[in-house]
Amino acid sequence: MSMVAKYSTIDQVGCLEIGDGQLNSICTGDFLDVSSIDEWIKKGKLKGLIIVGAGRHFSTGADLGRLRAYGLGIEEELQKGKDVLNYLESLPIVVVAAIKGACLGAGFELALACHYRFCARNSVFSFPEVTHGLIPGLDGSYRLSKLLGACQAKKYIFTGQMIYGEEALRVGIVEKIVDKDQLIEECVKFINDMTENISDDQRLFLSEIFDGYKNNPPYTASMSQFEGRAFTELILKDRR
Repeated sequence: MSMVAKYSTIDQVGCLEIGDGQLNSICTGDFLDVSSIDEWIKKGKLKGLIIVGAGRHFSTGADLGRLRAYGLGIEEELQKGKDVLNYLESLPIVVVAAIKGACLGAGFELALACHYRFCARNSVFSFPEVTHGLIPGLDGSYRLSKLLGACQAKKYIFTGQMIYGEEALRVGIVEKIVDKDQLIEECVKFINDMTENISDDQRLFLSEIFDGYKNNPPYTASMSQFEGRAFTELILKDRR
């Protein structure tokens, strides 16, 4: 069962508000309805997507009690969750997490799957599941290591320590700290600035190149050939 999600659009930028307005816990693997999000993005010709938690927090993470109830089916639920995050990460539009309050565990993993993160001054990040004898289950270790490097990521994951807004900015977890009341406005402006000079065709080509690099590092000959074909198609487009 998916989380409660509210859809709104500002300036061709989608705003997806998730959760019940309290803890915004993630209770199931398929916690977001990917097919509905995909249809919304395509119908609205969105150029960006903002994910924000309802109420005071972004998300306090997984409900471990609910997760344990799946028994041997836990791994299947985790894979569903990974599929959701992989979908968000691979979107050809700009995806920004607008974070306030707690961004913990699976909620932190959701934020890491977004392309960029903006946070309010009261934000706090952590993987508290390590204090319960667990490890991140939705590729959070991989994504944080990719973002910060393995040594810095180990420090945060092994200890489960709280990372407050200023430190998150300093080490590169977030792009910017803004006032809570201006969080969505700043995210919309960021997306508009990023997409102002780029066409849909350019964005789609570049998204495929970036995805190829992510899945098959280092840069391969086939990706180089694709880039050349894309460049040729774009430069000749006006002559057709």
